[in-house]
Amino acid sequence: MINFIVPWDQKWIFENLVNRVSAENSSILKIITYHDLSRQDKLLAGIYILTGYGVLTKIQKEAAVQVSNLLESGGSEFMIMNHPGRVLERYMLLKTLHQRGINQFRAFRINEIQDNSIKLHFPVFIREEGKHSGSLTGILNNSDELTQAINQLKNDRYRMNELLVVEFVDTSGENGLFRKYSAFRVGDAIIPRYLSLSYHWVVKEHATDPSGSTLYTDELIEEEFSYIQNNPHQKELRDIFDIANIEYGRIDYGFNDGKLQVWEINTLPVIGRYPGLQNEGEQISKKIAERKEKRTPVKELFHTLMDEAISDMIPEKSDSSIALTFTKELRRGILIEKSKHRLTNTILESGSRLPKLNFIQPLRSTIKKCLRKLIYS
Repeated sequence: MINFIVPWDQKWIFENLVNRVSAENSSILKIITYHDLSRQDKLLAGIYILTGYGVLTKIQKEAAVQVSNLLESGGSEFMIMNHPGRVLERYMLLKTLHQRGINQFRAFRINEIQDNSIKLHFPVFIREEGKHSGSLTGILNNSDELTQAINQLKNDRYRMNELLVVEFVDTSGENGLFRKYSAFRVGDAIIPRYLSLSYHWVVKEHATDPSGSTLYTDELIEEEFSYIQNNPHQKELRDIFDIANIEYGRIDYGFNDGKLQVWEINTLPVIGRYPGLQNEGEQISKKIAERKEKRTPVKELFHTLMDEAISDMIPEKSDSSIALTFTKELRRGILIEKSKHRLTNTILESGSRLPKLNFIQPLRSTIKKCLRKLIYS
């Protein structure tokens, strides 16, 4: 079996993966949440892929460490991918890549820049160290703008020890178009995922051309297909994944003056969208519908390559198992956290059914943020 160990509220990501591979491969994929580990008394031989670094709670991280230690004691029939003791998360990854001369930009924690011993190369922006929430600010051009942004984030109740100041590198190309490349690592395979385009430096998958023109022209869609088909950066990407000690995840990157620049490696990469979720106005947007249809071959090629990579990973059958022995404190902590998450999720789901009226939106956002902090505290 190939076992994905995942955060409780992100199980849908891997269910999407199971639904997109062949029936033969889907039968050997198993999804286990970190909370479900507390109910298991043994682990069967196979591959265990730990996911969600950056968004795991302290309890889940402790579970990841204990599971990994047990699996390492089980011998060659038990394989760990994304070992929690070796994975470089965002801060250490960006720091290491700059030290090795790969990234041209640096990233610092807030406390590192507050004593003025570090000379930042402006412009910069601020983002969360762990979460995949993108930039929390626009581009900040000097120390005064940075100070104002930090003060605003303090007022918004962000925790300063969870924020990074990242130097901005302009990766726009011809006509100011930004290209964000994304590729998966699945075991030994490097699989390009997509080439996203935008005229804004924060590249989102569903960006539009501000002029109203078609952003994804036939020529650019062909460029994306060629990227996935030819896998032009696979050697460089494999080396970077090796530096990060990540065997399963998605890397996001761009190019500046021909040099590859890495933004992050996500060990919880989304495949497909959340069930039932639609982008606002998508049903009536002819332009988006046409773009999705034109890019269908790109998506199908990725799914084929993903299926092949999983086939190459399938371990030999074995009846071996290893006892899963969590401490009583950890089992109790998992059960308490699971109950807290269920209650919080029920409240959030109830709130999502309220009318989306402008005057209650700020209150809704504040409550949601507080509940999220309760979960991950």
